[in-house]
Amino acid sequence: MIGFGIDLYPNTSILSFFEDVEGIEGEDLLIENFYNDIEDPQQSKYRIKLIKGTDINCFKENLKIIGTKDSEGFYYQNNGYVYVLNKAKKIKQSFFISDFEIFNFEILDNNRYNVIIDGILHKAEIGTKKIWNIRLNEEISEFDIWTKLKKNERQAWLETALNFQKKLEDQKGLNIQLKGKLIIDEDTFFCTLGEAINGPGGYFGRNLMSLDDCFTGGFGVQLPLTIMWLNHEFSKQKLGKSFEEIIKVFEINNVEIILA
Repeated sequence: MIGFGIDLYPNTSILSFFEDVEGIEGEDLLIENFYNDIEDPQQSKYRIKLIKGTDINCFKENLKIIGTKDSEGFYYQNNGYVYVLNKAKKIKQSFFISDFEIFNFEILDNNRYNVIIDGILHKAEIGTKKIWNIRLNEEISEFDIWTKLKKNERQAWLETALNFQKKLEDQKGLNIQLKGKLIIDEDTFFCTLGEAINGPGGYFGRNLMSLDDCFTGGFGVQLPLTIMWLNHEFSKQKLGKSFEEIIKVFEINNVEIILA
């Protein structure tokens, strides 16, 4: 399920619910390329389509809040979120869209409708929709499902793993093994490490900076931690200089590394 809401930080206000969304990865719906030096030089204007909403009058009525003020005098701007919701309508992942405007409503049968929205989209990684559907259907029950993904979909796997993973009770004194034969670049390293620590579909970093952050707690590990890196020579050859950078992060955090 998909929700669309206005940005009412720090609160969440979902205006309406939909069955699906198109364009969240920026696929074939680019309107305008431009650069915003203040926020993100890669932002551009995209068109998304919210599919099969159930109460168009309610949605239109809720949009009237834009341009009004809250109790503290702040304006509600046309900034919002596309939310990925589980069956209990709990937000699992969100994508920010700023300066949005309604391009069109498409009226369907049975009082359903589609909404086409233009805006500056913090678009999802390639493959995100496929992966969140796997997780919403609770299909992550085996290790190494991510190996079936394309190379350019692995960051989507890692980002979605972060958003879907519950806050974990940190385990002390873990001894884990890394499957070195699966590690051919940084993304595959993080896919492998996340599952080694937190089980199928698990997360423990998506880049070197986030790896360091994971050791601060809440991601399944409390030191001491011992990692046996199997077939490390294979990984080392594939990773190049990244191998030494990863080892350095482990050493800084007092992780015991056994290179096998």
